[in-house]
Formats: sequence, C-alpha cells, structure tokens
Amino acid sequence: KSYASTVKDLRAELEGLNSHKHAATGFREELEDCKDKISGLDDKIKICNDEIEKERTIGQEAQTVIATIDEFTENLDYKRNDAETQEAVYEKQKELLGRDDLTERHTYPELKEMLRELNDQRHGNEATRNLEMKK
Repeated sequence: KSYASTVKDLRAELEGLNSHKHAATGFREELEDCKDKISGLDDKIKICNDEIEKERTIGQEAQTVIATIDEFTENLDYKRNDAETQEAVYEKQKELLGRDDLTERHTYPELKEMLRELNDQRHGNEATRNLEMKK
C-alpha cells in the first residue's frame, strides 16, 4: 500500500513536471518568437536610422544650395541697384550736357579720336608754354 501510494505520488509529481516541461517548451517558443520579432524591429530601426541620416544629408545639401541662392540673389540685387544708380548718373549727365552732347552726332571711335587729339593739343600747348617760359 505504501508502495502504491508512493507510486501514485510520484506519478502525480511526474505529471506536474511534465506539465511544467510543456509550459516551459511553450515559453521557449514564445521567447524565440519574441527574439525574432525584436531582431526584425532592430533591422527596421537600423533602416529608419539610415534613412534619417540620408535625409539629414540631403537637408544639409539643400541648406547649402539655399545659402548659395541667397548669396547670389543678394549679389544680383546689389548689381541691379548699382546698374540703376549708373543709369541715373548717365541720365543726369546727359541732361546736364544738353545740346553739347556729342554722342548724338558722333560714334564712339570718333569720340575717342577727338579725345586723343585734345590730349595731344593740351600736351603740345603745355610743351609750347614750357619753352616760352624758358626763354
């Protein structure tokens, strides 16, 4: 009887251990499944981080291009303002010349030749004056 009772107790304990073994096997399978899912998430996180870095690089390149465009626009505005100023000066000088404006009657090469002749005359007059002053 005591032997039968011990066998019964041992069988009950064996059933309990088999139950725990079955549960542990299930837990191991769940653990492996979770590890696989975590690994997949780690891969997705790495892909996302790579994409973020790529987009950051593109953003920095875009900022560089924007800065270049801003600098170009600033230079363009400066040159436009300079051209407008030069145009205003030209118009004012033309207005001041009035009827003495030779650009209406002569070409650029003719005006250059006239200037050269005037310079030659001036230097000639200075040379003559210097000679007269020495006498």
